[in-house]
Amino acid sequence: TVNVADIPMTIGAQFTAKWYESMTATTALTTITQTGTYYVELTNGTCSSPRQPVQIEIIRPVLPIADADQSLCEDTTLADLVVTLANRFESKWYASETATEALPDTTVLSNGTTYYVSSHFPQIGCESERIAITVHLSRTPAPEAQAIQRFCLINNPTVANLTAEGTAIKWYDAPVGGTLITPTTPLQDEAIYYASQKLNNCESEVRTAVQVFVEAILEAPTVATADIYYAYGDTPVVLEANLTSGDELVWYVGDATTGSTTAPTPSANAVG
Repeated sequence: TVNVADIPMTIGAQFTAKWYESMTATTALTTITQTGTYYVELTNGTCSSPRQPVQIEIIRPVLPIADADQSLCEDTTLADLVVTLANRFESKWYASETATEALPDTTVLSNGTTYYVSSHFPQIGCESERIAITVHLSRTPAPEAQAIQRFCLINNPTVANLTAEGTAIKWYDAPVGGTLITPTTPLQDEAIYYASQKLNNCESEVRTAVQVFVEAILEAPTVATADIYYAYGDTPVVLEANLTSGDELVWYVGDATTGSTTAPTPSANAVG
């Protein structure tokens, strides 16, 4: 309900404004409760002006809509909280249900703190009651990964081949800022890549560094002789080979697809 005396008008001090529901209504209004067209005339006691139509809109503040508990990343502000407002309304934040001083949207959130928000219509200053929102902040740790990862050039390794333990892993070319690297980007020898992860919609600020080595095709090791013969019952010795490239030897027995870095000792009790 709006008192007609509160409707802003610029008129001379000698005039009085009177409001009516129609051009012909005889009863002046003292309050207006509905949006619509009303008619105003000016009087100076004995004379009245022609009535003029005026469109009056009654603004009724509507409570904002928001989840009472909201989880966000650290270093976020009131502007990051999710609040739904009626058309043309703005949010107005407070530190308590009765605080008279509003908080700026740039206020940095504090974990476990409850903030209060109202719907505010700035053109005329009307404001709704407030609702409470409790904030829960989290900081996502960096993912875990081996600091050095090796790949074979023949396999055409890409960023998708890098491994890190975490959720929603992203790879960058710098520890801070930098450029997000797509999974199809070929890995570069001796380059350092930086992994982040995202939990509860919060991406880790700290990234894990991984240095990559892309190895060329290695030369085969050499042996003194390709065939070694034992008599049945002899005591065989551990096989030997000379490393020509790479870091270590990997031994395979027969058609095995899984090797071992431990050199095997053949059996002299069976043909093989």
